[in-house]
Amino acid sequence: MTVVDPAPLPLVRVLRPEVGSLYRDLHAGHGVRLLLGTGIEAFEGTGRVERVVISDGRRLEADVVVVGIGVLPRTELAERAGLTVEDGIVVNELLRTSDPRVFAAGDVARARHPFYGEHLRVEHWAAARGMLGRGVPLDALPYFFSDQYDAGMEYRGRAARWDRVVIRGAPDSGEFLAFWLQDDRVLAGMNVNVWDVGDDIEALIRSRAQVDPDQLADPDVPLTEAATRPASTGGARKTGFLAEGLNYARQFVRARFTVAAATPLEELAAGEGRVLDVAGEKIAVYKDPDGGLHGVSPVCTHARCLVEWNSADTAWDCPCHGARFSPTGQVLRGPAKKDLAPRPLPVADRHDTSTS
Repeated sequence: MTVVDPAPLPLVRVLRPEVGSLYRDLHAGHGVRLLLGTGIEAFEGTGRVERVVISDGRRLEADVVVVGIGVLPRTELAERAGLTVEDGIVVNELLRTSDPRVFAAGDVARARHPFYGEHLRVEHWAAARGMLGRGVPLDALPYFFSDQYDAGMEYRGRAARWDRVVIRGAPDSGEFLAFWLQDDRVLAGMNVNVWDVGDDIEALIRSRAQVDPDQLADPDVPLTEAATRPASTGGARKTGFLAEGLNYARQFVRARFTVAAATPLEELAAGEGRVLDVAGEKIAVYKDPDGGLHGVSPVCTHARCLVEWNSADTAWDCPCHGARFSPTGQVLRGPAKKDLAPRPLPVADRHDTSTS
């Protein structure tokens, strides 16, 4: 396989040279020939592509060509409707356009982000609640994931400008974290084959706290101890602020989804699953054909979204990135890699999901 890319490194626009070089080495180590800093001049062939002419004049023999050229938002309809358009359809944090009767969602919407205080185009799925008058501000941090060979990664945040990249761990081991900093504040973080750190990374970003780069790079120092002082030091406490940031991150994950149903456990039908409010806690509850109840955490272990019951396939599905779990929480389909954690139910006939 040959990759032709006019950029100097893979993913360099987002990951920057310090991390893009790691992905160059990853692909090269799997036998991919990378022609970087090189453009495409033409395709040649009779009836189908047979050769690719690149910018230095060479011709590459080819059986199949995959072209990735990016996309532009399709805003023609919005423009004809008189909506405000600027690199997408401009919407507020509730995804409402300049016409209050019209909402926009998906990559075409350029939403005002409360955390960043500016308009961004990111993937989102919250428009329906806004249309029903029950909208909540769309303040999820920008996020994407990618699985390349055995390297699974997640990226959170946004680094338009940065002055330092900190690597935590050993990239050669295939497990590491990367952080993009500006004035010693974490703007974005990426975890590669290291899981259960998403909340800590998000809390560092949202706290806007200054960090000690040496501590941030040290795997033996918990991420929660990497911060040195909060964004505002005028009379503010210098202790406990990061714990508050972590708590906010957890509340944010829980609060951005629909309130759990208050259905009594005994009213679930056999073979039915539902996210319920059980003694004030959201629990994904499944009643098996024998009437046994199984409770698991409703939060996907990959993207931290709330799972939904798929009655057609008798499974819990994550609406964010398609992860699927069995009725008792076992991973059936990625990108999630960890099972949903069991949750106790206050009924005598519950089943132990850890042994189901």
